[in-house]
Amino acid sequence: MKSRTRNRAARACLALALAAAALAAAPAARAATLASGYLWSENATSMVCFLWNVSASPVNVQSAGIYNSGGTNVTSYDGCTSQPLQPGKRCGFQALNVAQAAGRAQIDVARNRVRGTCQLSRDGNLIVEATPMQ
Repeated sequence: MKSRTRNRAARACLALALAAAALAAAPAARAATLASGYLWSENATSMVCFLWNVSASPVNVQSAGIYNSGGTNVTSYDGCTSQPLQPGKRCGFQALNVAQAAGRAQIDVARNRVRGTCQLSRDGNLIVEATPMQ
């Protein structure tokens, strides 16, 4: 009788250990990077990028930036990283005095939950070039 009880206890401990190991090995939330294509125009004066949360739960934007041809972050305004991006809402980040640049954002979820676009504009209102963030 004692050996049967020991075997049950050993199997229960093994099952508990396997369950704990499976939980420990579970992947963390799938972070993703959204990036635009590189845009250039002689007529552009600024770049703005927008992110839109198309999911049903908030998304954390961990970083958002616009980068020039040398890879330097030239972002002058970031309205995306200060608080979670709520479902159905959008945020933006911008760089002034750029004629060529690309946008990039790091989010804490799979990329299919957020859409993005970047556009070069002239004088703040005329869109010269635009590209999706993928």
